[in-house]
Amino acid sequence: CLPSILALGLVTSFVLTADPIVAGEKELTLSELKKERHKMATRKRRIIFNNDGDDLDGHGGPNNERTEETAQGTATPAGLLKLRTSALFGSQVDAIFYHSIYGMKLIYQDSAFKTIYEFPDRKPERRKIGVKNCQALMANYGMDTLEVMIDYARKNGLEIFYSNRVNDVHDYYFPKFLSALKVRHPEYTIGHAESKDPRTPTETLRLMRKGRQSYTGLNFGLEVVRDLTVEAMREVCRTYDIDGIDLDFFRSPRLFASSQIKYGTNKMVNVMEQLEKGFAGSPPPAGPQDIEHLNDMMRKIRVMTQEEGLRRGKPILVAARGIIDPEYSLAYGMDFRTWLEEDLIDIVMPIHHGIPRGKHLGSLQAFIQLAHQYGVPAYPCLRFHSAYQQTRLDCRGEAVSRFAEGADGITTFNKFDPQHSMWHELGDPNKLQTLDKTYTCPHSLPVTVTNNGCDPLQLLVGDDVLSTPTTKKHKEVTLRINVTGITSAHRLQVKFNGFRLENANPLPHLSTQPQEVCFKFSIAAELLQVPKNTVTAWVEQPGKMVTIDDLHLDVLFVD
Repeated sequence: CLPSILALGLVTSFVLTADPIVAGEKELTLSELKKERHKMATRKRRIIFNNDGDDLDGHGGPNNERTEETAQGTATPAGLLKLRTSALFGSQVDAIFYHSIYGMKLIYQDSAFKTIYEFPDRKPERRKIGVKNCQALMANYGMDTLEVMIDYARKNGLEIFYSNRVNDVHDYYFPKFLSALKVRHPEYTIGHAESKDPRTPTETLRLMRKGRQSYTGLNFGLEVVRDLTVEAMREVCRTYDIDGIDLDFFRSPRLFASSQIKYGTNKMVNVMEQLEKGFAGSPPPAGPQDIEHLNDMMRKIRVMTQEEGLRRGKPILVAARGIIDPEYSLAYGMDFRTWLEEDLIDIVMPIHHGIPRGKHLGSLQAFIQLAHQYGVPAYPCLRFHSAYQQTRLDCRGEAVSRFAEGADGITTFNKFDPQHSMWHELGDPNKLQTLDKTYTCPHSLPVTVTNNGCDPLQLLVGDDVLSTPTTKKHKEVTLRINVTGITSAHRLQVKFNGFRLENANPLPHLSTQPQEVCFKFSIAAELLQVPKNTVTAWVEQPGKMVTIDDLHLDVLFVD
């Protein structure tokens, strides 16, 4: 049993030299604070822009590229804001959730924040430039990167949150990312706790430094880790004039040794790898004690934000990112139902994951409905990854499907081009109704199709598929199915919501040789359902098979 954080003297010895936010002129009772907090939580947000903070290194623009010019430019507030923020003005973005570590002054002071999050960068030169620019910001303008974002938000009527990656494990891949805490205390990691063979902390550190040898996530089963997290968040709330903190459990959701992912029958795999590849299985439930440990940490965070909110005279909201559905998240120890029942969180942000095409678009309705049951808004996340091959029309389709499930607005992940049209579209379901869009399949693709068929494939769609255009344009709805290894002899058959589709338009035309073909079917309005539609397929040639590797439903408004 490890000693608590207080016994270690990690908190009581801290000297917080950052200027704390001064107490507000408005004195509130706890009851009044809660009313104000509920009012703040339920305000209208069309889009929440999530920024992972590496704009400090010079990353920005359409392709999130970094150049020497952009890297040097972050030494001024205008240069930093130009990369991802200032062009958002006038868009549907109503809130910025900003993640930062070495762009914040707390990392350079004796603080709990530094103790738990300080880490060397895998590219020392890049960090050297970022640190130099952050120091220039503080010396010349009296602001670090988060304060630059706060200043911009206040001047432009935006909400601003500090976004915290609760248990980031990029250091599993890049050992030079290992935090100072993990180097000093390898025994605080999940990898050390789940080792089948007795292992010394020194041996755990040796394996972590090799990369992909021992899981590097902090073990939230330890009181010292949980208390450090709470105290670090207190320092953020006390130091910065933020509207709230965002607890991003997506990076990474594994918090306890008890929660592991099974792949196949018995093989255990790393959760970060599975997040990127798409899960083949589900995690066994985290132990009841671990679930209660995290619940207790969330209670302490709520008490802390109330204490700091009373001192400031303004509420501090708590947002939390959940994964797939409440039960799936509970398997990692994230007890969203209890958090909502006990009024521990103010905003829910569910997300799907996985790179296989379509996997990111599974239903999030269970999360949205649970949040609304307790009067809490839900902002599903549109996640970007280059492997998704998302187009502008795909993003529109995903946003509309989320609104059809009851979303209060949209949040993003790894979408950073501030000049993209999405920021002027995705937060308004009425505007999206009349725009061209594409709905994609929420199942992992590819799938094999035989004469016995295949597993039913779903398409999640919005109300626009049933609507009548209010303009002179007419609406065309087309189902596109991309099939590989197909010949004319296979005689592929397709049903949409149980109705057999005819008159396919295959491109290129079928031949006797296996090839990749895109089948296009015109879909009549009476066949469509909101929000779920089912596609089934089979080949008539016995003993043969083909592969469906993509499935789309295009809704186009044409002259």
